[in-house]
Amino acid sequence: MTSDISASDERSPAANARSAGLFALGLGAVALLSSWTGWGGIVVGIVAVVCAAVSLWLARHGGTRRWRAVLGAILGAAALVIGLVVEWDTLFGVDESHFGVGLNLDQCMAQADTAKLQHLCKTQHLDEFMKRYPNSDE
Repeated sequence: MTSDISASDERSPAANARSAGLFALGLGAVALLSSWTGWGGIVVGIVAVVCAAVSLWLARHGGTRRWRAVLGAILGAAALVIGLVVEWDTLFGVDESHFGVGLNLDQCMAQADTAKLQHLCKTQHLDEFMKRYPNSDE
C-alpha cells in the first residue's frame, strides 16, 4: 500500500512564506530580548535575518504580504548590533599598547581590572614598583 501525495496536499508557496515570516518575526523578538547577553543576540539575530531572507524569497514567488519577514529582519539586525556592542571588548579586546600611559602606578592599578592589565601596569612602572616592593621576586 503506497501513499501518493497529491498536489492539493502540499502547502502553497504563500503559506510557506507566511510560516517562514512568522518564524523570522518570532526569532527576531527572541534575539532582541536576548541581545543584552551579547552572544544570544548575535547568534539568534543572524538566524532571524537568514530566516527573514528566506521568507522574503518565498514571498516573492507566492505574492504574500511581507511585513512579518521585514519586521523579523529589523529585529534580528537590531539584536545583532546590540550583541556586537555588548561583546565588542570580547571580540576585539582592549588596546593594551596605550593602557596606563601617562598614569602613575596607583592610577594604573586602579584602572586595571584583569591580572594581565595589572602586569602591564607593573612593567610600565617597573622602577616605581621595585622601589615600593624591593623584595618582590618578579
